[in-house]
Order: sequence, then structure tokens, then C-alpha cells
Amino acid sequence: VGGGGGGAPGSGGGGSGAADAARNMATESLKMSGIVIGFICATRCWEFDHQSMSVHDPTGPLLAVHSVVVSERYQKRGVGGAMMKEYVSAVRKMELKSPLEKVVLMAKADKLAFYVRAGFKITKPSPIAHGKDTWYEGELEVRRRRGGGGRRLSDSGKKDGEDDDEDSKPCWIVDSFAMPGKAGSGNPAGVVLLPEGTDSCKPELVEWMRTVAKEFNQTETAFVWEKVEEGSEGGKSGNVSGASSISSGGSGGPETDEVHYSIKYYTCSGAEVDLCGHATLASASVL
Repeated sequence: VGGGGGGAPGSGGGGSGAADAARNMATESLKMSGIVIGFICATRCWEFDHQSMSVHDPTGPLLAVHSVVVSERYQKRGVGGAMMKEYVSAVRKMELKSPLEKVVLMAKADKLAFYVRAGFKITKPSPIAHGKDTWYEGELEVRRRRGGGGRRLSDSGKKDGEDDDEDSKPCWIVDSFAMPGKAGSGNPAGVVLLPEGTDSCKPELVEWMRTVAKEFNQTETAFVWEKVEEGSEGGKSGNVSGASSISSGGSGGPETDEVHYSIKYYTCSGAEVDLCGHATLASASVL
């Protein structure tokens, strides 16, 4: 459906056509399955600019998300994240005459962690003017690029063309302490994002992390994963002995968006170290 203005979870879009389409869709959903607690609104375009906020081009290779909305009663329950992941999964499965290449959006700084967890890469401050606040653009590839991209790691052993989303891990090389405008400055570190609640003590995973750190060939590579705290759903805990901890979000407590992460560091020789400052900063930048 069409949409307008804003990519922040919990906020609505603009544009009368978009609103009418969203209402019609919500009405049909109500008839079929009960209460609508959230929706995502987007348009297709060739360039992600101000015009794409109100014009839908069905042949455009970009899918621009304008609204991710969750009813206030159901916020802070993981609904938005689950909805976004399901949305992207559904888009990837569509058989379209004009294929999509990327899902793009813009969001305020306090929402960036939400989109990174959903798989988006934050690319730059957006030149699109939308109120007084600074917005940032993010993108997620719909069609995985095979070879040469270096953006995801896989230990699945699957052949080219097979779906490896469940086994691949997003990865980055980040220059900590880099000086803007000075090429080659900074201290680089590898960062690999692992699934939530990872048990980093498993021998096969330890060996995999050592191998990846050697392949990255950076002084240190950090492996980061979201903790599953005691008392959370399922009773699991991601607090693994030997792992350090960092956090992202608010001031803590069950009603905030604060998220805690575990982190381990390996050198280019495959040895584990207790702490690495520039790799911690690199990981915080990614998160």
C-alpha cells in the first residue's frame, strides 16, 4: 500500500491515499482474523527521496518503508520486531514481474537499534527533510549477493542458490578512532553478530569463532549476541561464563527498551582475550 512520512515503530504515516489504503487493509484483516495490532506501510520506488514518500512505482527496485505501527497496548512485547522480520521474509518469497533489490527506510537515532536487530544496515544521515530531527537511512538486501560482498558469514555448507538466512551471521569491519576525512585512519576490528541467547561455550562454536577471527585477520574480532535474561520467556539465560557484557538503550527495567549483549574477543591467531577496547567500541557502533 502507499505510505507517507516516518519509519519509526509506533508512529503513523501521512498521505490520504496511503491512509485510505491502510484503513481498507485493516478493515479486511478485522473481518478475517480479529483485531489488528500493527501494520507496515511501504511504496516501491527507483530512488529513495522525498517524492518516494507519496508516489508508488510498481516497477521500482526499492521498497521504501514509511510506517511501522504497533498498537500502544502491544508495544515493548517484541511485536514490532517479529512483524518486521515476517514482513521481510514475505517480501523475499514474492514472485514479482519486477524484482525488488532492497528494503529501505529512514528512522530517528533512538529507533536504529530496532532496525539493526531486524537485519537493516544503517548507511548515512538522510538528506530527506522531515521535521527538525535528524533521520538516518537504513537498507536491507532482498536478494542475497553471493560472493565478494563479505557482509554475511555462513557455516551451513549449503550450495549457491540455497537459502542460508537461518545459518548466516551479519558481519562488519569497523574502524574505531577513525578521523573523518582521513582515509586509512582508525584501528580496525571485526564484529560478528550471533543469534540471541548463543551458548558460546559449545566446542564447535568456539572453534568456528577462532576460525573466523583468523580469516578476518584483524588484531581482534568481537562476537556479540543478545542476552536472554533470567526469568524471560522460556526460562533461558544467555549469560555465559567468560563473556563480557555491554548494553544498549534506556535506563533499565522491564518496561524499557534496554538490551544487554554478551561479547567475546579473538585475535588473528585464534586466541581468546578477556577485553579489547577498540573492538568493544566497534561492537557498540554496530549495535
